[in-house]
Amino acid sequence: MLNSHEANKYQEFIESIWVDEECELRPDIGLRDWRCFQLQLPGCFKKTLHLVGTAGRNQRMHVSNPVTSIDRMDWTACVHGGCVYALGIQNERSTFNEQAWQQWKVSHNIPHFVDVTAEFLGQFD
Repeated sequence: MLNSHEANKYQEFIESIWVDEECELRPDIGLRDWRCFQLQLPGCFKKTLHLVGTAGRNQRMHVSNPVTSIDRMDWTACVHGGCVYALGIQNERSTFNEQAWQQWKVSHNIPHFVDVTAEFLGQFD
């Protein structure tokens, strides 16, 4: 859990970056060609997990709010704010958009991150 100072900073950060109209309209989002990254949001001390992949009708690159829980049976992840991501199956032909991810993290001042996709997938075994 975040302390109250971190929660306020986090909320400010989320409101400035992750206002996702699609999530507000539909609480469930299918995510394809995804990865899971651990990163530290500006102004927060705690590292959080975020799903990054192709989502929605417009098939754009999408970065989730921090993951709060997973459902191993349904292959879903709930994130801060209540959206539920249905995780598509990973395979060798994944077309993760590395260039879009690099642009996103630079434009949102995310200097450090770790790709924890393999560890995250291990929770579903």
